Amino acid sequence: HITPALGREKVAKVDARKIQMLLVEKQKAGLSPRTVLHIRAILRQVFEQAVKWDIVGRNVVKQTNPPAQSRYRFPVLSPEQIDTLFGAFAD
Repeated sequence: HITPALGREKVAKVDARKIQMLLVEKQKAGLSPRTVLHIRAILRQVFEQAVKWDIVGRNVVKQTNPPAQSRYRFPVLSPEQIDTLFGAFAD
């Protein structure tokens, strides 16, 4: 996901706007917020290493917004559904 979008860019030339656009494009392409968050985490690590090696002065990924994640709500079974479920195991 990262290489096609930024693979030819020099790390020092990548700014927060380019990274934010990549993250938004990936979400619009149908990737889950969790996957986009993983992409951002990888980029954050890459830029953190580039800071350590003095390739860039700061980690521009920290200036981007992570994708909003919705919390999955598990369905709650009704008492009748619980009886049916336990009845299936009793047989």
